[in-house]
This record gives sequence, structure tokens and C-alpha cells, in this order.
Amino acid sequence: MQPGDHKGSKKDKSGQYSFHYQRLDRLIYLCFASRKHKTSVCFAFLDQIRNLFLGTYERNETDRAIAFSATFADFDRIIAKQME
Repeated sequence: MQPGDHKGSKKDKSGQYSFHYQRLDRLIYLCFASRKHKTSVCFAFLDQIRNLFLGTYERNETDRAIAFSATFADFDRIIAKQME
């Protein structure tokens, strides 16, 4: 991990769900899961998604991306396939 990188988890107010996140190399990866899913499984999923994302896009694409833009909209199919 680099300086500023971070992994963490937070519970929602109802306690039924957990929000897991990784901030690695200036990118943030998020996973919202029910509490029945183990934290280790959620972080393994995030690691897998991060590796697929970095294998799909070049560094210059991620560096120039605007948050919430359609730049990576096609990646949703990759995420959906991983969730099957």
C-alpha cells in the first residue's frame, strides 16, 4: 500500500448492511453487502474488481477521469459478471 491508501468497513444505521471500501493508488473501490457476507470475502471481491479494472483501463485513462462520468460505464458488465 502507498501513503494515503486505506481499507475500511462501516455499518449502516440499521446494522443489516456493511459498506466496504479500498482507496488504493488514488482510486476508490466500493462494496455494499449484507452483514451475512464476511468482510474477508468482500475485500477479496474488491481486490478482484480492482485487478480487472486496472487490467481494462490504462493509467492515463484513470488519471484523467471525472468522477461519476460515463468514462467507465462499460465496466458495469464486468462487475455484473463477477457478481454471478
